[in-house]
Amino acid sequence: MRSLPKLSILIGLLVLVGGFTAQRLLSAGGPATGRGLPAGVAPSGEVRGLLAAVPFEVETPFENSWRSDRPLVRRGWLVALAVDPALVRITQLEQPVLCADAEILMRYNHGEVSGCVVALLPTRDDPTTRDARAALGRTVFHFAAPELPERLDGLKLRQELDASRRDGARSLAPAVVDAARATGGATIVVKERHELDRLAAEWIRRWAPEDQAKADELSVPVGQ
Repeated sequence: MRSLPKLSILIGLLVLVGGFTAQRLLSAGGPATGRGLPAGVAPSGEVRGLLAAVPFEVETPFENSWRSDRPLVRRGWLVALAVDPALVRITQLEQPVLCADAEILMRYNHGEVSGCVVALLPTRDDPTTRDARAALGRTVFHFAAPELPERLDGLKLRQELDASRRDGARSLAPAVVDAARATGGATIVVKERHELDRLAAEWIRRWAPEDQAKADELSVPVGQ
């Protein structure tokens, strides 16, 4: 019976230490998972939805500065994605890289307040074809492990896609993709990249109004 006070004191200390540790983890955003993402963020929930998607084509190809190999972009999709705001916070450091299959999405805005990112998804094939539209429905939108996007190449992106799939990332529901396509409207065909940027600005104003400053920047006429 005399050992009970000591036992009670020991239990109390353990509870106190455990509570302090839990509080530190919560204040720090939780421990990191194996891929550097915050604990409690389900991989399949990193990208929460596709709000709009429309095919685009530019007559004058432009360089994709979001990849280390900097390929030229001629066609693809303009998309608006609902994402976990915690994964797109503004930073100059490495952060989770938003991808579609083994391709980096060329983000226009951060979306850390709205939870919406407007971006370009480059494709090799004509996105207006039936096969390409079907491929969009099979696309896995996901976040690769924290990195600077311009360090990633095709091989690394394929490895990240495999890792995301193992973590549970899957393509979006067909009804979600169909609705996004209907919202996106008719195919965009422009001569230069800056024309595409101005259209993206309108999407930012619609889907991520908190990034109004970025939309205004994209809307400035070339040469001014």
